[in-house]
Amino acid sequence: MKTRARQLERLRNKTGLTIHSQTYKDHLQQYKDALSHARTTYYSQLIHSGSGNPKTLFSTINKLLIPLDTTTQSFTVDKCSSFLTFFQSKIDNLQQLNHHHTSSPSSHLPPLILPTPVPVLPCLPY
Repeated sequence: MKTRARQLERLRNKTGLTIHSQTYKDHLQQYKDALSHARTTYYSQLIHSGSGNPKTLFSTINKLLIPLDTTTQSFTVDKCSSFLTFFQSKIDNLQQLNHHHTSSPSSHLPPLILPTPVPVLPCLPY
């Protein structure tokens, strides 16, 4: 179904015809419905299989209602510092490039004004 959706999307973008747009929208709706049905069936079977064990059933329902938040766990001080260092080096390179261009007499570009560098600070959780 995904492949067909991509084909229809390319056809819609290529031709711009209303019929191709409508066909693409209809297919997307069918795809969403199929995903929803598959998800419902999967979780129904999962809940039904754990109905004899209250601990398993509670754990399954708890995972459905309160999913794990993995985004906050991926931020570390090292990652934040390397992210900041990467962009700081980009800014430094641009400033050096700007200085090189402004010192040459053939340059017709206005000087590039960048903000002052930000010191490396430890990341704080939100």
